[in-house]
Amino acid sequence: MIVATYDNVQIKKIQEQLPTAEQIQRQIELAEEEYKMNLRNDS
Repeated sequence: MIVATYDNVQIKKIQEQLPTAEQIQRQIELAEEEYKMNLRNDS
């Protein structure tokens, strides 16, 4: 049997460096807008 433990302090440090769900969603929206503008410009 193997028992694993996690250091919550390290997990919190990592989480602080990751973008929030809202930030990721906004980046996706910006990328979609840019993609649509490129499609219009290429036509």
